[in-house]
Amino acid sequence: MRIEIIPCLQDNYSYLVIDEKKNNACVIDPGESAPIIKYLDDNKINLEIEKIANLMVHDDVSSDEQDITKLEKYRDQIKTDLNIDDEEAMKLVYETLVYRKLKSSDSSDMLEKGTDFGAGFS
Repeated sequence: MRIEIIPCLQDNYSYLVIDEKKNNACVIDPGESAPIIKYLDDNKINLEIEKIANLMVHDDVSSDEQDITKLEKYRDQIKTDLNIDDEEAMKLVYETLVYRKLKSSDSSDMLEKGTDFGAGFS
């Protein structure tokens, strides 16, 4: 399984979670379809998108989210949509939060700001 991060709109990202064994994928937080289709076309990727998961849209979640109830909700949704275990699903939740935080950071150097990222950057 691999994750591709695709810029969408002017200030957002979608995540394409590809299961190469099954030749299918799930799109997480699709802001718009054109960049995802372009990515698939440009990279000559032919697979079936089985699920679309809209996470962290309605809960006013921040990139510093600590509410375990919200985090578990997102984990459970990813776990169900992608048929993966708790640990892998939570990794996707944290990766989404880290990328959102990187996107909104005033520094493009994540090593400079490493201690600001609680999800594995130090």
